[in-house]
Amino acid sequence: DAVSPVNARGLMQLMPATGGEYGLDSEKDFFNPELNIRAGIQHLRKMYNIFTQESGIERWKFACGAYNAGQGNIILAQEKALERKLPTDLWDSIETVLSLVTGINAVETINYVKKIFTFEIANKLENLTSKV
Repeated sequence: DAVSPVNARGLMQLMPATGGEYGLDSEKDFFNPELNIRAGIQHLRKMYNIFTQESGIERWKFACGAYNAGQGNIILAQEKALERKLPTDLWDSIETVLSLVTGINAVETINYVKKIFTFEIANKLENLTSKV
């Protein structure tokens, strides 16, 4: 029964209000792996659909960053990037300004996205080398 220090719950580490959006109404629902994973996937898809100005891998980085930090924080970071004349559709720009929005918590989101995409790149390389 995974519960984070900020009260995110279950395998997909959903906050109670977010889980409620996808029908996780009880403590039991949050710790039901099938229901929690389904809700997490639906939420990630929602985050992906919010960031339509980004493309390719950048869009997925924004979606994952929003999954972790909340879409409002990522949108605010885009506004901060724009104020600094940084490209708002590149995750590197968000990394540069995210601490202005989320403070010390920016490190967690930045590392979260890096870990996901380090794994994704390693997986692609492994698949490529297995075909050689």
